[in-house]
Amino acid sequence: MLSISEIKKKCLETLGDNGIGEHEIHQIESLLNLSLPDDFKMISEFFSGGIIGVFDNYSFIQGPWDNIIDETIKMRHAVGLPHHFIVLAEPPESLIVLNVKSHPSVIWCDSIDVDHLLDGLYESPPNTWNYYKDFFYEQLCNNDSDE
Repeated sequence: MLSISEIKKKCLETLGDNGIGEHEIHQIESLLNLSLPDDFKMISEFFSGGIIGVFDNYSFIQGPWDNIIDETIKMRHAVGLPHHFIVLAEPPESLIVLNVKSHPSVIWCDSIDVDHLLDGLYESPPNTWNYYKDFFYEQLCNNDSDE
């Protein structure tokens, strides 16, 4: 299993350093009324959204651009997204969410399966990762293969 420091090294080589600080982490937690997983917090010190792998991860910073705070709130209102999920990205016809309450931590499902995030009765089996760091590292490796 890779350590966060190994993931950070690869991220800095691949994407550069665009992390956020404790203030922004606290803002995410406060506005979404949840606690972020430790590995997400550590990775956010050097990555705060943007293109990774084959998709554009929403920004971790709230602003006029697409970001995880506004998109999560929008999905909570639009489809009743449970409060322990954060919307990370919406690739074509799919949704990537971070589950802050249990494992798997990251679920990449078809957009038609959003209603099944709680019951797990997906029409198409989603891709899942037990930890955000595993998902993040896999996407970093996809960055390498795309170049």
